This record gives sequence, C-alpha cells and structure tokens, in this order.
Amino acid sequence: MKSISQTTQQMESISKKTSAFFRRYHVGQILRAANACKLKGFSSILVFLVLVSIIFE
Repeated sequence: MKSISQTTQQMESISKKTSAFFRRYHVGQILRAANACKLKGFSSILVFLVLVSIIFE
C-alpha cells in the first residue's frame, strides 16, 4: 500500500510534467484552434489537463 505522501509526490510530478508538455507543444492554442471552449466553470485547458493527468496516473 502506498503512503499518502508518495501518492501526493507522484501526482505533483505528473502535474508538472503534463504542464510542461502543454506549454512546450502549445496545447492551449491547439484547443482554441479546434474551438474547444466552455461557457461556464473551469477553462477547457484545465479540464483537458486534469483528464490527461488522470490517464497517466
């Protein structure tokens, strides 16, 4: 069983790597070009970031 601190560290690492990937490959611009937008709530890039992070968890 993993401890909570290990899980938290792994999640932070995944989040940092995913954010770096998004910045490097301009994923936000690609999403805007594909008309990925929302009317309310969290931004579409944040939702996409969370989904990608969950995949690689």
